[in-house]
Amino acid sequence: MKNNSLRNILLNIRIYFLIIFLAAMDVIGFIYIRSYGLPIVITWIVLSLISGYLLAIVYLSTTKNIKSYAANLSGKLGVGQLAAFDHLPIAVLLLDKSDNIEWVNQQFIQLCGDEDLLGRKLENVDADLAKVVKDNIDNESSTTIKWRGKTFSMHVQQNGQAIYLLDLSDVQSYKNKYEQSQVFVGTISVDNYEEVTQDASEAQAARVRSFISSTLGNWADEFDIYLRRLQADRFIVIGMKKQFDALQKSGFKILDTMREESPKENFPLTLSIGIGFGIDDINELAVLSLRNLDLALGRGGDQVVIRVGNNPAKFIGGNSTPMEKRSRSRSRMIEKALVDLMATADNILIAGHENIDVDALGAALGIYRLAQLKQTPAQIIIDGEIGDDVQAIIEMKQDEIAKVNESRPQEDQIATPFVSLANAKKWINKTTLLILVDHSRPSRSLAQKYIDNMKDRLVVIDHHRIADEEFPQKPVLFFVEQYASSTSEMVSELLSFEDFRIEKISATESTSMLAGIELDTKNFSQNTGARTFDAASFLRANGANVRLIKQLGKVPENEVLDQANLTSHVNIQDHIAISMGENGKKYNAAVAAKTADSLMRIKGVDASFVVSNRRDGRIGINARSNGKINVQLIMEEMGGGGSLENAAVQMTADNVFDAVELLQKAIQKVVYSKGESK
Repeated sequence: MKNNSLRNILLNIRIYFLIIFLAAMDVIGFIYIRSYGLPIVITWIVLSLISGYLLAIVYLSTTKNIKSYAANLSGKLGVGQLAAFDHLPIAVLLLDKSDNIEWVNQQFIQLCGDEDLLGRKLENVDADLAKVVKDNIDNESSTTIKWRGKTFSMHVQQNGQAIYLLDLSDVQSYKNKYEQSQVFVGTISVDNYEEVTQDASEAQAARVRSFISSTLGNWADEFDIYLRRLQADRFIVIGMKKQFDALQKSGFKILDTMREESPKENFPLTLSIGIGFGIDDINELAVLSLRNLDLALGRGGDQVVIRVGNNPAKFIGGNSTPMEKRSRSRSRMIEKALVDLMATADNILIAGHENIDVDALGAALGIYRLAQLKQTPAQIIIDGEIGDDVQAIIEMKQDEIAKVNESRPQEDQIATPFVSLANAKKWINKTTLLILVDHSRPSRSLAQKYIDNMKDRLVVIDHHRIADEEFPQKPVLFFVEQYASSTSEMVSELLSFEDFRIEKISATESTSMLAGIELDTKNFSQNTGARTFDAASFLRANGANVRLIKQLGKVPENEVLDQANLTSHVNIQDHIAISMGENGKKYNAAVAAKTADSLMRIKGVDASFVVSNRRDGRIGINARSNGKINVQLIMEEMGGGGSLENAAVQMTADNVFDAVELLQKAIQKVVYSKGESK
């Protein structure tokens, strides 16, 4: 036989002809035996014997061909596998080179519900399956497909001639049950419970607790989750994936409910919630929820932080300006802890963020003064692009030191407090204390390359909302107060606990800190509290020069023109102003920041963004807001950060047009998309 395909074997016409012939002879013989007698009977018998002989020859030939086909098929499957494949729970289908079905096992027959498959084209049996097989001929891995209402894992081998289908319907069912049975753990904190109840009578405090319990209880009942009070201002919630999905879909409206309903009871309250999900160990889930709660509180509260396993945190809420709840007692404790750390260090390195500004430099000089009071050598890292105002303060400090050194012998002269990033390495030893000011993100630090080696010797002092970025080594002292106007304000308060009768804060140091406060508060018009003015009063009493600060605020003519240029290229839509600098033209970072501030003075603008090329080759975006739009979340979406009303990002992009496009996508996702933080 020239073609040993199963179709040719089974369709051998000689077999069908002989069967028909013998059947006809039987019928004729039956009729003629009774009508014509012995001669006809003998004739019938002879013909039957001849046809039987011929049938035996054909049978032997067909058997030989079937054995040849089986041998060929066994060569494809491997000896002994053919019978095994027929009983596997995997559907197996073999095709010839023309896509005719050569063999199927019982599992495939059951799936198709048709036993007449052999020899037919696959596309005539099932066009959908034929298309999927064709699309995955070159796919070396298994593919999950939907076929006939079920889910299968399909694997195609031998250039499409061997197809294996594993029914995943039961597996998927168990997977869905497992996913739905996953547990989430949440920890809830009432942000300002202590502030509301500290001067309240017992009856009033009881009314506050009752309101919190009933509000949270109604919320828990609505979503069918377990709620239990741990402390007066702290609760734990436990639920399963169904409830977790429902809470996310609702946007955690309990935040809005608490913020909007509590003032009606004459005690404004907000909530912070940390949620952990996607981990099998319940203890690890609880730890994750607490970690997320700390992050929510560190970002100002009134928000939810969700983390699924090891994935990045997701933020919901955080749109209100946080209520101030700092205390001098906490600052006093921080000051004592910081002084103790300084006492155990051989030397101190102080670093601000990249492109250091006046607030960061003012805070650094304040920490430098504290180190000098404790007689611990300290250096401030200065590197990269710096503005004219920063450069002016550096020169003022160097001139101040030079004047002091004029009246001192060589051995008592004061060294410059500034060091480059490269030379800072010479200062580092096993007891060096690294203090980061005005930033809490390692990726933004001037001293980023040194952070990894600072185990138990890292201090962070900052006033920005905490971002979802962890330090490789946990800081031994983490002093972050998002309620403060500036880091200079925080450092000024630490210095206020010191005795300056022997050695006072220098005029340059006090002036730079006051300049930092004025910069971050827009001349005391934003983010100010009683503590801000207390710090300013302390600095004025210690020689801060207001006139000099005004001089620092002056800018060169070219920067005024650049600011005017940026302001003229502004597009305002939906209360959002976006200014784009000329592509390729490099703008001073301070100019871009001042432009963003000036755009906020336009009536009807709730948020402003200035996109421009920077002198360091990157593209910067400066963002400002009046609190109605959370620019921190928008900048974090692009890899930056900041606070609700003041944020920024430095990014790598081909041109400012691409950067504006990415910005618009981030605005769309954060501000307008449902289910996202707004």
